[in-house]
Amino acid sequence: MPTDAGSASRRWHAFAAPLAVGLPVVGAAVDETTGSGIGRAFAIGAVLGTLLAAWVCTPAGRLWVALAPPVLVPLLIAAAELLRHGDEYRGSALAAGAVRWGTEAFPVILLSIGAALLVTLVRVAAGRGAGRGAGRGMSLS
Repeated sequence: MPTDAGSASRRWHAFAAPLAVGLPVVGAAVDETTGSGIGRAFAIGAVLGTLLAAWVCTPAGRLWVALAPPVLVPLLIAAAELLRHGDEYRGSALAAGAVRWGTEAFPVILLSIGAALLVTLVRVAAGRGAGRGAGRGMSLS
């Protein structure tokens, strides 16, 4: 049974949310089990998850992928820290931890949003260039 490119791409749309959430969770698990706390593996997972989610989702879904990191990244950092070190966060230590988590989350959020915007720009540019004949340049209009 032949399939068109549209139906093949629609199958990948279902993977956008699991990629955006799953890769940072795997990164957080790696960071926490190695004893280093939330760090590089989480950041790489969050940025890569956002990038891949933006790549496989619909054009309308890319907006949601770009808007997800400011909510998703701090929540995942807090969840990972509380699951692994919950007994350490009582009273004022919880407030201090929340400030630290927000500080750690900020660069990851920016990189994740940047990845989603980069994918959007590449996909838009590729879509505009696809309809042009060979040898023609891309117009800004």
